[in-house]
Amino acid sequence: MTGCHINRLIFVLVGFGLVVLSTLSCVPQDPQPRELTRQQINDLRSRAERGEVEAQYELGFMHWYGLGVAHDEAVAMDWYLRAATQGFAEAQFNLGFAYSDGRGVTEDAVAAARWYRQAAEQGHAEAMRWTRRTAEQGSAEAQFSLGGMYGTGRGVLQDGMAAMRWMHLAAEQGHVGAQVSLGSMYAARSGAEDEATAAEWYHRAAAQGDAEALTWLRWKANEGVARAQFALGELFVTGLGGMPKDDVEAVRLYRMAANQGGVARAQVALGEMYAAGRGVV
Repeated sequence: MTGCHINRLIFVLVGFGLVVLSTLSCVPQDPQPRELTRQQINDLRSRAERGEVEAQYELGFMHWYGLGVAHDEAVAMDWYLRAATQGFAEAQFNLGFAYSDGRGVTEDAVAAARWYRQAAEQGHAEAMRWTRRTAEQGSAEAQFSLGGMYGTGRGVLQDGMAAMRWMHLAAEQGHVGAQVSLGSMYAARSGAEDEATAAEWYHRAAAQGDAEALTWLRWKANEGVARAQFALGELFVTGLGGMPKDDVEAVRLYRMAANQGGVARAQVALGEMYAAGRGVV
């Protein structure tokens, strides 16, 4: 994927001067700033190494373009990462770009979406555009990011319905984080049907090894929630999510769910276990 590294006027504070860079297209263009003295560069590096976030970003930018220092995208990424982990939105955006294009790092769509999300949550307009566009194109990670942003109101106006819609799209593609988030959303509601739907999504996440989802299913199964009992039974039968296979425990859980009469699949599963002579005496 290609995109803009920076698509606007950029003011980069370097040493004692102000460098103005203009890139007006989606193709990164080499800037032409004034030359910096070796002392100014050394001072900048010292500030960056002391943890000054702006200096870290500036040094990353200089290495990305080779401005008075060696052109080295991997080194640039290191400085961007230091600034990004301190919450510097422009560095987060540039990390998202680098991961999406495989510049200075191995291409990684998941990492790209996560860094773009962090920048977008701080109001970075271009990161927000990337996240929405990529979500609309079907990226589960971007859909999860957008759903999370709508859920928290960070970077966008809070909208519970939009959050659930984007989480559904990601969860249906197997995104475990979205499945857990949907489970949490439904569990927060008060209806029995919502609780059953929560169990369905937690079941899918637990089958992929999510510990939080498995903990919730155990808790609700112990409280007598039939859909959670059935889900745990399925996990004991299949061994998915790292669950040890245990036909006897599966039959016990299927029976508890089936006796409540609200989960037809539990009744069917129990019948199949008896027919196969599995977990029964």
